[in-house]
Amino acid sequence: MSNLEDIVASLLMAWNGGDASQFAVLFTEDAEYVAGNGTLSRGRGAIAELLQSGRGERVTLEQRPSVRAYDGAASVLFRWRSEDSGRHGIVSLVAVNRGSGWLIDRLQNTDGV
Repeated sequence: MSNLEDIVASLLMAWNGGDASQFAVLFTEDAEYVAGNGTLSRGRGAIAELLQSGRGERVTLEQRPSVRAYDGAASVLFRWRSEDSGRHGIVSLVAVNRGSGWLIDRLQNTDGV
């Protein structure tokens, strides 16, 4: 991904579409993902399983992501809301640029913020 806001759009598109492989490819091979309930998943395979277990909720952005980019690394914050249940939260992620574009290396979702 060349644009950090595109990562967020692609992340939500894959989540909403239930596309586990498209979701996981947005992450580095050894990425870490902390779900809203505190569960830690390590690696693309484990991250893909998050979608394979099927949460089924469609989410939307509540506001434009806040992006801070530095040499080869960036942080992104965004608020989301479920279209189905009204659940909401905030995601904080760290992305790295390894020459071929941005990938998510760490992501933490906090429910109900």
